[in-house]
Amino acid sequence: MSGTLTSVEDLNKAISLAYASALDTARWFDFLEQLSAMSGGVKTHLVGYDFRGNINVGAAYANYDPDYIQSFKDYYCTINPWIARYENTNAFYPASAESYLPREKLERTEFYNDWVRPQEDAGAGGGALLFRDEGRLFLLGGQLPFKDQDALLGNYLSHLHRLAPHVRNALEIARSIHIAKLEALLAEQAIEAATTALLLLSASGRVLVPNPAARDLLSDGQILRQDLSGRFHFTDPQADAVFKAIWDEHRSGERSLPPAFAVPGEDGRPLYQCRVAAFLDDSLAFNPLPDAWGTEEEALLLTMTKAN
Repeated sequence: MSGTLTSVEDLNKAISLAYASALDTARWFDFLEQLSAMSGGVKTHLVGYDFRGNINVGAAYANYDPDYIQSFKDYYCTINPWIARYENTNAFYPASAESYLPREKLERTEFYNDWVRPQEDAGAGGGALLFRDEGRLFLLGGQLPFKDQDALLGNYLSHLHRLAPHVRNALEIARSIHIAKLEALLAEQAIEAATTALLLLSASGRVLVPNPAARDLLSDGQILRQDLSGRFHFTDPQADAVFKAIWDEHRSGERSLPPAFAVPGEDGRPLYQCRVAAFLDDSLAFNPLPDAWGTEEEALLLTMTKAN
């Protein structure tokens, strides 16, 4: 297969599969199979991480040997020299792997010699950075043998240029659906939504979903605040210290401290009564990619009720 001619029907099929994947993550494999077939057999992959949606590292891929996918998960993902280059760029247009990491530097790495070279020396290729911000990194990429790059690389990068905006949009749709599910779950916890502030927090301390009362407190900034990384804090040092101690115990599994504490007002008397609880629900495991690995961290539900 030359990989040089692609019909409008093939491109439209790939676009349709990308949007179908927003609702059914298994369709990402179909999308990548289509992209691979359109590109002359390029090994294609979609990898990502989204901590704001409580989504762990995952991937979809096509035309890779399953044994190499497993070894990548087990070890080689930790020494991938390409991913660091994508993490430190603001360029969102498709580019060749060579432009991010010159071949002579790649060939000096363990990653190349033990993982890339045994796969038909598939060190050529390229990718399109879909998102890279304070919460997300998604990359659509592909690999092909160095011997085939003159015949296949240009056409493959052209496909990425056409398809990347649609993949980006499909992932955003998937994330929006997930956040809507979390908001619905959070609403079910509220008894007096107007006076009770509820925050769903990731185990790393970032606010996943606040209800309207909690959103008002975060906006006001006098009781609650978020730092530049999105992590949650109480402005009162004592309350913040107690919350962090409870939170650390939840993460470690000890949970010997009482999960309740008070936030004082300006007069020193309790202004809010707070409780912390583990929040586990199948919907928290929603993932826009079909093959997730890593450790899912449970979320924490913080309830803040005005003291009488």
